[in-house]
Amino acid sequence: MKKIFQVKGMHCGHCKKRVTELLQRFPGVIRARVSLTHHQATITMDANTHIQAMMDLMEQAGYPLEDIEQ
Repeated sequence: MKKIFQVKGMHCGHCKKRVTELLQRFPGVIRARVSLTHHQATITMDANTHIQAMMDLMEQAGYPLEDIEQ
């Protein structure tokens, strides 16, 4: 399953690296591609990934995610 999220709070290359690392370590995430230019993350995940928990983690880290309808 693939979802695209708007990432808030990302301002520099360090932010992009941190967001990518956090997402890729989250259980069930297969791949996370993060665009600083578009402030988006494209996440490929398995069906068992707890999306709300992932969003909560990212918000706590200072990078809230907003689901973009596809």
